[in-house]
Amino acid sequence: MIASGARYRRPEIENLDRFEATSVSYWATTIEATLCEGRDIVLVGGGNSAGQAAVFLAAHARQVHLAVRSSGLDASMSRYLIDRIKATPNIDLRVRTAVTGLSGTADGTLESIDMTCRESGDSHRVDARHMFLFIGADPNTQWLDRRITLDNKGFVTTSSDPQLPLATSSPGVFAIGDVRRGSVKRVAAGVGEGAAAVAQIHAYPRHPSFVVHSDSNGWNVRTLSQAGEAVEMPLTGRTRTSCSTCTSKPPPMAKLHEARRQQVGDRHRLRVPL
Repeated sequence: MIASGARYRRPEIENLDRFEATSVSYWATTIEATLCEGRDIVLVGGGNSAGQAAVFLAAHARQVHLAVRSSGLDASMSRYLIDRIKATPNIDLRVRTAVTGLSGTADGTLESIDMTCRESGDSHRVDARHMFLFIGADPNTQWLDRRITLDNKGFVTTSSDPQLPLATSSPGVFAIGDVRRGSVKRVAAGVGEGAAAVAQIHAYPRHPSFVVHSDSNGWNVRTLSQAGEAVEMPLTGRTRTSCSTCTSKPPPMAKLHEARRQQVGDRHRLRVPL
């Protein structure tokens, strides 16, 4: 099961690392909202997550300065959020703008944020104690090989099969959480997908594409990849003369499931290459 998650993107901002532990957040909860009560804040990002956070924080902050590098929100944000932002008087939308510097005390308390117009080069300093970064995340998939299909952003693609929606392109390998394409990037969702994946892993040997057969090298599993290609995997631990519950032949799949339920299935495991 692949559950390697994703990393928040970190923009090139002077002194960013100095304030990350105290005044810079990559999420917005009621805790952060309380800390921002009655203060000016800066929020960077033009996607739906940024829009939702801006509207939420505007109910607590004195002023929300929303910095967007592009010329507007139409190409990156849902219309209902754009309308909400326009209707919220204390959200100040700044297009074609980037945060270029942070200033504060030696103990890491943020005091001011420099915002620069990308067209004119003019800078403006905002007195703010908190900054929020909502500019996306990059998946931790560099370690995967070509047998795991990724989308153009590096996220793991999973199956359209309703029986195995968390299966990847490599038979017997599943993906959950932030690393998966289309995930909602929430802890609760990742936990739920993990539970669902366990059920799918147990159901996988009963899937129509999964067949146990024998050849000159012993017993194997023949299954299909998402692309419809046949893939062979060895079924290991076929015999064990010292164990009365094992036989000289691997049991049929129905008996294999029963043996696993009786905690004997550890001698009949699938070796699945990544």
